[in-house]
Amino acid sequence: MKRYLIFLLLLPGLVRAAAAPEARYDRLAESWTLQADGSLEYRCTKQLTLFTHTAMNSTYGESFIVYNPACQELIIHDSHTRQKDGTIIRTPENALVEVLPAAAADAPAYNGLKEMVVVHTGLELGATIFLDYSIITRAEARPTIDVCRFLLQSSPVKEYRLTFSAPEGTTVRSELLALSGKPSVSRKGGMEQVNYLFRNLPAASREPEVSAAAGDVPLLTAVTAPSAADALQPLSAVFTTPDESVKALASRLTEGCDNDWSKVRALSDYVGTHIARSPLSLEAAGYHVRPVAEVIATAYGTDAERTLLLYDLLTAAGLPAQPLAAYSVPSQEVGLSAIATLLVETSAAGRTLRLAPGRAGDAAAGYYCLRDLKKGEVQELNPEPRSFLYEAALKLSDSKVESRMQITCEGASLPYVGDTVSLLLPGTDGEVKESSGTRVTCSGTRTLNRESLDGGYSLLTLPVPGCGFLHTAYDSYNSVRHSNLLLPYLPDETLDYLVELPAGTVCCTPEGEKRIENTVGRLVSSVKKSDGQVTVSRTLKLKKRLITPADYAAFRALMVEWNDTGSRTLLLQGEEE
Repeated sequence: MKRYLIFLLLLPGLVRAAAAPEARYDRLAESWTLQADGSLEYRCTKQLTLFTHTAMNSTYGESFIVYNPACQELIIHDSHTRQKDGTIIRTPENALVEVLPAAAADAPAYNGLKEMVVVHTGLELGATIFLDYSIITRAEARPTIDVCRFLLQSSPVKEYRLTFSAPEGTTVRSELLALSGKPSVSRKGGMEQVNYLFRNLPAASREPEVSAAAGDVPLLTAVTAPSAADALQPLSAVFTTPDESVKALASRLTEGCDNDWSKVRALSDYVGTHIARSPLSLEAAGYHVRPVAEVIATAYGTDAERTLLLYDLLTAAGLPAQPLAAYSVPSQEVGLSAIATLLVETSAAGRTLRLAPGRAGDAAAGYYCLRDLKKGEVQELNPEPRSFLYEAALKLSDSKVESRMQITCEGASLPYVGDTVSLLLPGTDGEVKESSGTRVTCSGTRTLNRESLDGGYSLLTLPVPGCGFLHTAYDSYNSVRHSNLLLPYLPDETLDYLVELPAGTVCCTPEGEKRIENTVGRLVSSVKKSDGQVTVSRTLKLKKRLITPADYAAFRALMVEWNDTGSRTLLLQGEEE
């Protein structure tokens, strides 16, 4: 009783400690000013108070500012720390360190980029960091206001102001999602200013798979491009007719390919394996895409550059190719900054394929929508439910387990590159054949082992396919969730097993059926035994892609049971040697 009393007395303090933030933005202000001379000034002012040693020594001990000296100028207006007693510590010159951005380290073409590391000095608990800087992009770089901002920061924000200014006659189109608020618009000195002000914003969620597409992540976009097609023009302009050298390379790579499908695989495999990936983002590269000839000669490229190379190779090989911009945000007023990645759409063997170098399957999976890079037209992405039937026949002998597996699934589950059988049925050798409609059947064989235990007992873990929700981590997420979770698709998965036991061996796993049915979906798992045989059947079917916090407990109950290894492990007993 005494222990429970102590716990209750300590509980309020524990709750307060858990709820306290590491730091707090007392003020955060960002502004974008498009001048009449064509230059653009981005200015950021932040005032951040530190509450924990983690915030002081790790999370906020430094600020990082990436810019391109070839077309931009960085100005540090102010940088200092106000300690708890009011003492002002100015940031010394040797605490402003310029380095090469890590993402550009293995990309010599982008070694001109700079990252200013501002090392904040005089830090202590209760100290407040002040930083005020501008990045001015010169007119020759043809800058525009092109912003996509997630409004929640890693710590709470008391006041957050975002301002967009442009010469009168240039419209700033903005859109606010998942948060209420309207901008104030003013005109002065030939400039039009759009201003947003937010107060008391909470810290961003640290839960896994939080996304704007799930509908609960505050987001603000602002662009001066007249339309989506106009915004995409700088990128669409680089997707042109391939030159003769690319045509010669495409011809060599597809030599011996007897159909379009094999050509797509050969070209995609070349870009994915022979052209190294530079992790530099589109925005960090200034939306610059190097010519294909340079990418081939240097054997590396950003995601956009490798996509351009794949597009050129497909076109040179006589295959249809359409460049696409993929977005993870549901905003309609978007520019280049909202693009998550670039893809290429082609077709082969009657199937539409959306490719990205290094991706084995459908590269559009997981994004909110696509836009034709040249026309700006939107392709909505609403993935169809994916179903498969996995069947495994296992025959046990005294020393080994011979198994034959088969999976029947839709084409959406099939990889574009790599060996289909080994990816869907790991560890097997087999064949692929077309089934009814768009479904495909793969089959193969594999030898398994049993885990020997004392007393003549052994454990047999039933095999699983290489796709499906058994390969997700949803069962390991926290038991409580406060933000929406958007699933990549709705699964309808069935795993059937037939186990033949040798003479003298019995299955000690009890017969029975476990059924979970709730607002999110249904799971059924059963074990049946007959003379010398055991049949195990497991089925998972979900009916909601958007899992809200209210639905999360039901969803997690299904995931924990579906991923439970014990539910597909049989305890066997034979004659003890």
